[in-house]
Amino acid sequence: MEKSHGRYLQAFRVGVSPTISQLNIHEIVDFTKYFIEREIPVWYCLYWYDYPFKDGMFSIGKKVDEYTITDRKALADLCSTLKAMKRKSNYIYITDKTLDAVKNLALTGERTWKCKALQNFLVVDHKGRVAGCHSREPVASIFDLPGPLGQPEIRRAQT
Repeated sequence: MEKSHGRYLQAFRVGVSPTISQLNIHEIVDFTKYFIEREIPVWYCLYWYDYPFKDGMFSIGKKVDEYTITDRKALADLCSTLKAMKRKSNYIYITDKTLDAVKNLALTGERTWKCKALQNFLVVDHKGRVAGCHSREPVASIFDLPGPLGQPEIRRAQT
């Protein structure tokens, strides 16, 4: 089984992306070790959900109490551990800047990053409405834009 599993993995590029939540926060290090020892890249998601909002384009996830991270010290410790593991492995795909920002959020409750939606991507819904983020109010319609996405409506949404 292990032999055929290895051949399968050589035929396809695979990676794993665990969602870090309160349910598994103490298992992420072992999970990461398992995959990086097999040279399988790991990158991470942090469990979150959208706050209710009225004018967004769509909503991602609903709050589930058992997944919501309440042990902020454990999250900060996990960030430190992953940062140390990352120095020894090229298979951990998360930047130090991201780990530092998440650790700071866990320890202080302060979000140190700024949303850069619309600088790198945009969201277009099924009606052609354009927004910088799914939780933001649309700023234009792709059907009304006269040219490339460098129009004033899009530029204003970037700021």
